[in-house]
Amino acid sequence: MSKIIIYASVILTSLYLIGSVHYVNNCESEQSKAKSALEERAKILDYSDRLLNLQEWLTEVEYQKKKEKIALLEIEAKSHQSIANENAIVFLLISLLYAVVLLFLFGKKHRIFALFLSAAFIGITFLLQGIFNPMMQLEAYKTDLTVKAQITPINTPEYDRGKELLDSMNQSVTNKIDSILTSLSSGVESLDGKINNLKDNLNSSAELVKNIPMVGESSAEKLKSLSSALPVAKPMLVPYLSVLREQMVSIKKTFRDSLVAMSDRYASETYGINKVFPEKTYFYFQQKSVVDVIKNLWNEDNYIVAVALALFSIIIPFVKLVISFLLLLIKKADRYFPQKLLTGISKWSMADVFVASSFLTYMSFSNLQVGVEIEANVCFGLYFFLAYAVLSIVLSLLIKKAIAHREKIWHSGVSN
Repeated sequence: MSKIIIYASVILTSLYLIGSVHYVNNCESEQSKAKSALEERAKILDYSDRLLNLQEWLTEVEYQKKKEKIALLEIEAKSHQSIANENAIVFLLISLLYAVVLLFLFGKKHRIFALFLSAAFIGITFLLQGIFNPMMQLEAYKTDLTVKAQITPINTPEYDRGKELLDSMNQSVTNKIDSILTSLSSGVESLDGKINNLKDNLNSSAELVKNIPMVGESSAEKLKSLSSALPVAKPMLVPYLSVLREQMVSIKKTFRDSLVAMSDRYASETYGINKVFPEKTYFYFQQKSVVDVIKNLWNEDNYIVAVALALFSIIIPFVKLVISFLLLLIKKADRYFPQKLLTGISKWSMADVFVASSFLTYMSFSNLQVGVEIEANVCFGLYFFLAYAVLSIVLSLLIKKAIAHREKIWHSGVSN
């Protein structure tokens, strides 16, 4: 193998890595901006803000203001996502071009070596894309959320208690009427008693003046006549009081029946509102990359889980690739990093498990039935992570053949 090929491959690989880092950074930056816009949209349409916003209950003006902001945020998110997708496509084309050129440089004789080398470097860049860019977007929302605040009073326990209270009041009024009439009857009896006493006094006086000469007889007759003329109140007033009681009870009953009938009529109606919150009302929105998940776990003091996720999904895959490079490029690397070590590290790499769990999460979240609309959208970060997992398996299969080709290169020497 000529030095020109080696130098050309080193320069090509360096340029590829520099360009890849640039595009990975561009993708991450644009995805982050798109994510921020989508999160702001979800925040504006969050259920707690909409349901507790009195202005949105009473007027459409508040929603129109939100609608204008949402439209701008969606345009912004689509713009940034489009730029991120374009960068990802360019990155893929550059990766493909890098692999083709590297295979061309090394030729058929060292094709396995070139294939391993290109797959390893592309795997590194794919891993970077996979861990820094969002893998999945999960959202739960309700379109045209309708809040039904309705009540039919006649079907409520409170209405029954109200009727019981009315009956109690009705009985109290009846008792009050009876009490008043009883008092009046007692007054009439007392008046009759006084009249009878007056009659007795007049009759007694008549007996006394009867013996007075000349005028006694006539005076006694007048006193007795006056006593007889005094009326008795009870026979006159008691029938009137009875009629008065019947009339008062009848008026009370008519009023009570009218009140109950009117109450039943209005209480049988259904009252309330059906408030519709237009378009989407968000209950949940998340768009996370592996790095975002690790940061969140760390910030929430879940250090063990954060370290484990970083170790199995980032550190071990990178260590595996580095050891693969060392085994391939350094002749005596077998002394320090035997292939068994690489096999052991591969067992602890959770990249394939992570991808599988992500797809399971996608499937389970998409099929949830919780009364709201569920969306689980795979982002291109997961595809790059999946591509890395596939390349990692390919590298494990090629490592022995690649090392054998390396031995041939070292034995044959490097020509000028």
